[in-house]
Amino acid sequence: MNGLKVYKTIMQIFCKEECNMSVLCCDGLSTELMYGLKSHDKVRILDVYSDPLGWNNSNSIALLSVEKFEEQFTNFEGLICFYSLSSFLIHNGIEEMYKVLHRMLRNNSNLQILALLYCDVHNRRDINLLERIATTVLEVPLDADNTLLSTVHYSSGKVSSKSVEYKISQNYEFNLFSDIKITNKAAPVKKPDPTANLTFNLRLRDEEKEARNRIQLPYTKVQS
Repeated sequence: MNGLKVYKTIMQIFCKEECNMSVLCCDGLSTELMYGLKSHDKVRILDVYSDPLGWNNSNSIALLSVEKFEEQFTNFEGLICFYSLSSFLIHNGIEEMYKVLHRMLRNNSNLQILALLYCDVHNRRDINLLERIATTVLEVPLDADNTLLSTVHYSSGKVSSKSVEYKISQNYEFNLFSDIKITNKAAPVKKPDPTANLTFNLRLRDEEKEARNRIQLPYTKVQS
């Protein structure tokens, strides 16, 4: 649920800017997804969830088809929201979906894609392949609250990753989104050993100390 909450919060940013948006709902009701988000006339909902098999003569099957998807959004300018991209990958396969998304983003500089992906559904190879065409990846761990891993892919080929702490309001706005500073404890400083680099050893073993104490030096008067 944390991943969906972050996803909706990013959607809210685009909703407030009143961007041209097409929302593909495959994993839930559109009313539940859009609840709490600012609605405007430029938001278009494409409902696949309510009739996924097209039994009601809807175009749900066509929307899930990667060929029809590319045909419908070839010249689209704005943001396409996948809820979720996992459903499209299961229906079409990673190779076809990757090629279509890569081609659309390469040929249309006015197109943006926001996708929710369930990493536990796919293998690491498929995830890595999709990350190649992503500019920003926000990974929300299942066992961590209010922290995520942000990875940015630059056009130069540089990749930057950092841990981020975040807080989301009831209105799906980021109250906090800041880097987590990792404080490293200073290692204890060892006192220098003056005998460490000597070629002979000035330190005596216990048996050497005992032997030294038994030695009688010349002109030493022994108490009887």
